[in-house]
Amino acid sequence: MLSPYVVSTLDTQGTSQALTVIDDLAYIADGTGGLKMVDVGNPILPTLIGGLSVGSAVQKLSVAGEIVYLSTQAESLVLVDVSDPTEPELIETQNPGGQTRSVAVAGELIYVADREMDYVFFLTLILYRAKY
Repeated sequence: MLSPYVVSTLDTQGTSQALTVIDDLAYIADGTGGLKMVDVGNPILPTLIGGLSVGSAVQKLSVAGEIVYLSTQAESLVLVDVSDPTEPELIETQNPGGQTRSVAVAGELIYVADREMDYVFFLTLILYRAKY
């Protein structure tokens, strides 16, 4: 049986909420630290190569091509261009209402789980057309 062990660590300066790794690049939803990109090509020496503060705590993310889709604590869906991961650029912010909890991208659709603040908590699915 394999036993996992720590290879290395990296302080992202935020509160990591979620991550996705594609090839040698880790995309991190870093809470109040925003979006962080880390080169993990050498797992012994992960290197922070880029980041972007979006004005609210980033909770979840999804990556499709050169776009990262973020769900934030401020009820927002945030789109970020990461074609140059050392210099990510904000594309746009959408406010679907309620509280955005998670985001996923499949084909031309963006799926957003949204928690309404009411007496009863529930998740609704909001679909956007991906235009980037």
